Amino acid sequence: MEFPIPISPFMRTSFNKDYVLVSAALAKNPKDVSCTTIDKTTVVFYKLFLSERDFSTETYFEGIKQMMTMDGIADYGEYVPANGLHMRRMLSAYPGTGSIYVAVAFSNDYPDAYAVYVPTSSYACDPLDYRSCTNLDDVFSNMVCTSLIFIGLFMCYLGHRFFKTEMFLVGLFSGVFITFVLISIIADVNRPALLGASIISGLCFGAIWLCFWWFYGIPVFSVFLPTLNLGFLFASILYYSLPGGIAVLTDLSFWTIFIFVMLMTSLLSISTTYHTNIACCAILGAYAFIYPIDHYIGSNLKYILVNTVRRAVVPNFNKAVISPPFEWSDASLVVVWAAVAVTGFLLQRLHNRGRPPFPPPPRSVRPAPSMYGSADVLARRHYQYENAYAVPSTSQSSETAPLLSTEN
Repeated sequence: MEFPIPISPFMRTSFNKDYVLVSAALAKNPKDVSCTTIDKTTVVFYKLFLSERDFSTETYFEGIKQMMTMDGIADYGEYVPANGLHMRRMLSAYPGTGSIYVAVAFSNDYPDAYAVYVPTSSYACDPLDYRSCTNLDDVFSNMVCTSLIFIGLFMCYLGHRFFKTEMFLVGLFSGVFITFVLISIIADVNRPALLGASIISGLCFGAIWLCFWWFYGIPVFSVFLPTLNLGFLFASILYYSLPGGIAVLTDLSFWTIFIFVMLMTSLLSISTTYHTNIACCAILGAYAFIYPIDHYIGSNLKYILVNTVRRAVVPNFNKAVISPPFEWSDASLVVVWAAVAVTGFLLQRLHNRGRPPFPPPPRSVRPAPSMYGSADVLARRHYQYENAYAVPSTSQSSETAPLLSTEN
């Protein structure tokens, strides 16, 4: 009843900032007046991504042309898996990247019989207003995004050397993310206010995490949070790269697997605390560095985190098909990400050569170590040994010094 005519060969699209909905009418035999052959047809959806940030009419009509015939769909189209919405598909939105959608109806009785719907398209924004095709449409959000370039470079190349600053920044980013997700679930707040509240909460969380190292100085415990962040990034990459984005999993199953990947990454890597912390600084800092670049050139690596946030805060996003586009700009940024991370790891190893693995905590409240083999006990025993078995000096004789005698 959503379509105005009984046989509707066209499709409909609608979108918001998080997802795109594509709908098609049921297919049937035109000679079937009583609609008894609907269950004897299968409708399959396909999509084609256009070039990122390309709003030209030539590219648009070329994409439509490629998806108008079955031969073109077979050559250029990408299958859109079903997600339990019957004649509708829900796809993650990538504003600024055009996409063409088409459905093909196949007869169950005659496999060679098919009908191609009229293609439809969406940019997940208004292509005539380029400002609507960006996720950050206010000055404050753009300032925060740009600052990630400098913070990312600092973390990548100097994070472990300035360990206390690293602890604060790791706590800051963790607090910002957790607060951003929680507030988005609870209330509907505009982006600047949401980001401001998240940063304030992140500052408090960063100060708390720094205090743990400041007063206790336990390397394994302090590095646990960076490894969790690294595990979160790996789990998000897995969700981003799998076909369809694991749309078949329920929320409980998805988050169970997601948290399992996070914890396993953290537990497997934390055994080598020193090298793991340098690797966390390099990988996370390199991603923070390319994030603003990704935003300004219009590629889609930023959706590694954005899609995970959407899964957490957007209702029914478990039915959304992810399948992000991967073009030359995305591949170039992946190369830059890898190069920055590798050079950051190597340079930090070079900078910290000959230094202690971790700096001493400024104000440790832990009791002085007294176990066998600890550094202070060994030093004290070495001092006692030297005093007990020191050879007396012969230049300072006294009346109590033993006399040497010889036998005749």
